Amino acid sequence: MAIVIAHDSYVVALTAHRTVARSGFTDAERDRMEGFRPHILRCYRQALERVVAKLTPTDRLRMAFPGLTARQLDVATWLARGKANEDIADILGLGIDTVKAHVKALYRKIGSESRLAAAVVAHTALPFSDMPPLWTLEPEAWGNFSSPTR
Repeated sequence: MAIVIAHDSYVVALTAHRTVARSGFTDAERDRMEGFRPHILRCYRQALERVVAKLTPTDRLRMAFPGLTARQLDVATWLARGKANEDIADILGLGIDTVKAHVKALYRKIGSESRLAAAVVAHTALPFSDMPPLWTLEPEAWGNFSSPTR
């Protein structure tokens, strides 16, 4: 028996299992489990909102668009704060043409066509919106786990 909550391209699942020797779940037990659905969904949404509310524009962009380079994130941070290309160049110690190239690459990667649109994306992008489903990650992404001994 499971409660499955879809979120973008992911799902959150809460499952209940019986031991081998037990009979299947009764209708009453399934109804009780189904009664938890709105509460679990509310808790999940509240937790997600709390985490997202604490993210800086740089963190949002780093998570939502993992293909951005470190320098593109630096430029995006200052762009999201309303800085002009000339100011960004001075702050980061770059040439104006280099900043313009980073801004152009940033627009392409995040799908915006203007400074305002890029700033809005930086302040509102949901984390993990461009991440692969977990089951496609290589085993190394899960950490260094040793196999259980028998």
